[in-house]
Amino acid sequence: MAAVLEELARVLPFQEDRIRASNEATSARTQAAQIRAEVAMDDN
Repeated sequence: MAAVLEELARVLPFQEDRIRASNEATSARTQAAQIRAEVAMDDN
Protein backbone atom coordinates (compact mmCIF):
# COMPACT_ATOMS: atom_id res chain seq x y z
CA MET A 1 0.00 0.00 0.00
CA ALA A 2 2.80 2.42 0.87
CA ALA A 3 4.43 1.92 -2.50
CA VAL A 4 1.17 2.70 -4.29
CA LEU A 5 0.71 5.87 -2.25
CA GLU A 6 4.26 6.96 -3.07
CA GLU A 7 3.62 6.44 -6.77
CA LEU A 8 0.38 8.34 -6.49
CA ALA A 9 2.17 11.21 -4.75
CA ARG A 10 4.36 11.60 -7.83
CA VAL A 11 1.48 12.15 -10.24
CA LEU A 12 -1.22 14.01 -8.32
CA PRO A 13 -1.78 17.47 -9.77
CA PHE A 14 -2.09 19.37 -6.47
CA GLN A 15 0.82 19.71 -4.07
CA GLU A 16 -1.46 19.37 -1.04
CA ASP A 17 -2.65 15.99 -2.33
CA ARG A 18 0.91 14.89 -3.09
CA ILE A 19 1.97 15.75 0.44
CA ARG A 20 -1.04 13.94 1.90
CA ALA A 21 -0.31 10.80 -0.14
CA SER A 22 3.33 10.89 0.88
CA ASN A 23 2.40 11.26 4.54
CA GLU A 24 -0.05 8.38 4.25
CA ALA A 25 2.70 6.23 2.74
CA THR A 26 4.96 7.01 5.68
CA SER A 27 2.16 6.20 8.10
CA ALA A 28 1.44 2.89 6.36
CA ARG A 29 5.11 1.90 6.58
CA THR A 30 5.24 2.82 10.27
CA GLN A 31 2.11 0.83 11.06
CA ALA A 32 3.43 -2.18 9.14
CA ALA A 33 6.70 -2.05 11.08
CA GLN A 34 4.80 -1.89 14.38
CA ILE A 35 2.68 -4.88 13.41
CA ARG A 36 5.77 -6.88 12.39
CA ALA A 37 7.43 -6.02 15.72
CA GLU A 38 4.35 -7.12 17.67
CA VAL A 39 4.17 -10.39 15.76
CA ALA A 40 7.87 -11.02 16.32
CA MET A 41 7.46 -10.43 20.06
CA ASP A 42 4.48 -12.80 20.18
CA ASP A 43 6.57 -15.48 18.47
CA ASN A 44 9.20 -15.35 21.23
